Amino acid sequence: MSRNNYNSDFSYWEELLLDYTNFAKVPNDYFNESYDFDIVEESICFSDEISRGLSNFLNRYEINFEVFFMLIYGLILEKYTYEEDVVFGVTKDVLPIRVNYTNKMSFLESLKLLQNQYLNTLEKYSNSSRNKELFLEYLNNKSALKDKLINTVLFWNDKDEYRFVSNDLNVKIDFSYENTKVHLIYNANVYSVEKIRRILNMFEGITKQVLENENIDVCRLKFISDEEKKRILTHFDDTKKDYDFEKDYISLFRKSATDYAYNIAVEDDNHFMS
Repeated sequence: MSRNNYNSDFSYWEELLLDYTNFAKVPNDYFNESYDFDIVEESICFSDEISRGLSNFLNRYEINFEVFFMLIYGLILEKYTYEEDVVFGVTKDVLPIRVNYTNKMSFLESLKLLQNQYLNTLEKYSNSSRNKELFLEYLNNKSALKDKLINTVLFWNDKDEYRFVSNDLNVKIDFSYENTKVHLIYNANVYSVEKIRRILNMFEGITKQVLENENIDVCRLKFISDEEKKRILTHFDDTKKDYDFEKDYISLFRKSATDYAYNIAVEDDNHFMS
């Protein structure tokens, strides 16, 4: 490789990931100081109608299906991390994809930008036999996040050994004209099945919204259905209880302290108080 090609390829990773410092990962449900990987898979299968509609949409705008799902996953990561800039990996080579330009744009405009980024990344990565070494060199020498830059990966090829990537959550896409399936491969010691199913529903729900309104703005997308929103609000708002108004707060506090005298009330790294 000539020095000019080396500088060009290396600078591509610098420009793509310039000033990126976010930790893009769906937050844990369970926290343990040490845990084993308990790899589980959950899937959702889109209806034939949605799959056909998606195929027609992608053909009409000349968008790769991989890019469509990359954008959805990037938006889901943004939603869960409360960030407007996320990086994750794609394919078995764990190529970095950055989603950071979507807030004030339509979903379709964002797709076109992301497709350009993805094709440029593929070109750079395939141009040189040292492409992976250059990327690793960037991680080791330039990235503030080092090996924490990419924490989740999206795949779409059966040949990709997605089960063996040591992340707590990865995504695999199966796509054809009448069959679209999204798989989440996750660590059950970190994530609850309820959260995983919620994320799967987001993939389908966002797809439906885009097909219903091809010019929808990203900021207009709903990440949970009206039914789930109503259920969550009803569940959390269902706090009605009978209350004895003749008792004051001090009396209630004393009773609680007596009933639960040995429960830990305050603790730090070295001490606790009941």
